[in-house]
Amino acid sequence: MQFTVYVLESFTTHRLYIGHTNNFQRRLREHVDNRVASTKNRGPWCVLKTIYAETRTEAVNLELKLKRMKNPAKVRLYLTKHY
Repeated sequence: MQFTVYVLESFTTHRLYIGHTNNFQRRLREHVDNRVASTKNRGPWCVLKTIYAETRTEAVNLELKLKRMKNPAKVRLYLTKHY
């Protein structure tokens, strides 16, 4: 099964949301429809980056690596350099 690590950016606040899923289209629809507590009423959202991983472990590790960066500028720079 393939997993997707994704980075969303809010048009209104310019904040980033980082997550992973095995069904990106479903998960994106949940964000857009305000069915995810951590992104509810903070959109609209645009997809900044999607990265595919072969295993859930790989996806979780990348998600955590990006989240540990804390600074959105660091996340953007890392994505530009590596993906």
